[in-house]
Order: sequence, then C-alpha cells, then structure tokens
Amino acid sequence: MSQILSSENELLLRSIVTATSNNSHVFTSKEQQAALVGYIEVNAGSTDKQGNQATRANAAGVNYSSTSTSTSTVPTVFEIEDGISISPIKRGAIKGASKYPFDDLKVGQSFHIPSTSEKPNPEKTMASVVTNKNKSFSKPDPSGATKVINVVTKRGKEAKTVPVLVYERRFACRKVDGTDAKGPGARIWRTI
Repeated sequence: MSQILSSENELLLRSIVTATSNNSHVFTSKEQQAALVGYIEVNAGSTDKQGNQATRANAAGVNYSSTSTSTSTVPTVFEIEDGISISPIKRGAIKGASKYPFDDLKVGQSFHIPSTSEKPNPEKTMASVVTNKNKSFSKPDPSGATKVINVVTKRGKEAKTVPVLVYERRFACRKVDGTDAKGPGARIWRTI
C-alpha cells in the first residue's frame, strides 16, 4: 500500500501492530479506522463503551510499521543489549560531604535553618534528613535484643520484629519561631 501516514497515525498503527503481535487488539474510532484503511482489520462485533471497535493489524500494516522511516521520538520497540556497563549512581553531594554540620556537632550544640519563601517549613524538610542521620549513627544492639513494632502494609497493620538500635549519636529537629536568636525556622540539636 502506498498511502503515507501522518506521525500520529503511524504511532497508532505501531501500537496496533504491537497489540496484534501480543495476540490482542486496540479499540479504534471510525475516524482512526478511515485513516488506516488497508493496514488494519476491524472486528465490528467487539466494541468498548464508547463504541470503538477492536482493531488488529493486517500484513500490510505490520510491513508498513516495520519499514516506516518516521522520525517519531516515541520508542515502540526496545532493543535488548549486552555488554553495556551500568553507570554509577550520581547523587547531589560528594561522598562524605554534607551541607549540614552534623559531623561537627558536639552533644548539646545545634544549628539553625532559616525559613525561606522556597522552604517555609524547614522542620518538615529536615525531618527525613535527621532520621537518616540518626540511622547512619546507629547499629543493632550487640546483645541481639529485639522489639516488636506495628507496621502498616497493604494488608493492614502487622507486627514486625526488629533489632533494638544503639545510637552513637542522635539528633533532634524542632520548629523555632521569632524568639530564636536566628529567627523563625528549624533548629537541629545533637542529643547523644
């Protein structure tokens, strides 16, 4: 068939070809079917709630889709490759570096994070940072002690046994208001 399809219709045909190769179909409207005449087979007996009909690609559609030179950037087939090494994870900071002075704090010391228009509630932003720092300075109790905690899963609440942690350092984050010497924001303390 010599009919040239628009990029939109080529993408539709490719999705129909993919469905056909998976022994499935795509529901198409009468307008879409008219644009793909000669490349598809329609099952008028199988419709969806909107009245679209089940559509499969015929041999001409499969051939057109495989030989199309469309410049569409939407991939329809992913090539499986061997011998490609996995790239390292790139995280924001240099390993070991921290924009917050957790490592320099002594017990009883703290630092302030001001409220800004971008981060009006820094105590919320910092909550996960503090939790992760606490975990990084903890290890399971050497005695092997455990405790039972309740966790919420898709099946509801479940009891889970976890090791008791011993903290080498511990940090706490609290919201502070205008009475703080540095103004409103959050303050992080080292407590252990």
